[in-house]
Amino acid sequence: TVQLTGAVLIMAGLYINVFGLRLVRPGMARG
Repeated sequence: TVQLTGAVLIMAGLYINVFGLRLVRPGMARG
């Protein structure tokens, strides 16, 4: 369904952003 796909994309985006910040700039992740 569209709602399920949207939820998956949102969750994936959040994980990518969080892990990306931690990998690139751990200091910025904390702040």
